[in-house]
Amino acid sequence: MAGPAAGIILPEPLTQVQKNDIFLYLESIASQIHGKYDYSIEGRPFLYTEGPETDDALQIYIDEAVPEVIGWIPQDSIGFAAMCKSEQDHRILGELCLYFARELSGLIDFGWTLGKLTDYCGTLYEIYYDKHNGLNQFYHVGDAEFMEYWLQHPGFHMIK
Repeated sequence: MAGPAAGIILPEPLTQVQKNDIFLYLESIASQIHGKYDYSIEGRPFLYTEGPETDDALQIYIDEAVPEVIGWIPQDSIGFAAMCKSEQDHRILGELCLYFARELSGLIDFGWTLGKLTDYCGTLYEIYYDKHNGLNQFYHVGDAEFMEYWLQHPGFHMIK
């Protein structure tokens, strides 16, 4: 059963040089490489995705008013998924997100809410959307400074 996953939304489309740099970095930290998008890091299986999952995935951010909240229109994305769900898998995923959010000037899309957080460092956005039955749900998107804080927080976890 798969573990947690997260994405990095980017203010600009990835260049070919950035794509190559991502692969070089992943290869440098991988304990095994199973394929172009399939790595083991510290012996734990992870998947890497490049670009939005579907053609309209970036449009969903616009429909959910993400640009009004974060101040720019997402132009591209990358993602990571842990294929297991131990504490180590959550931590590796968080560290990958921190590294690439910094390197690519992106924001981490946690994919759901981390819970109610009132005292933290960095920027954590709540992105609201309408769910079934008119409930006003939200998910979190945070910057690298928030992720650095979150990795040290006693309640640290990524979203499964």
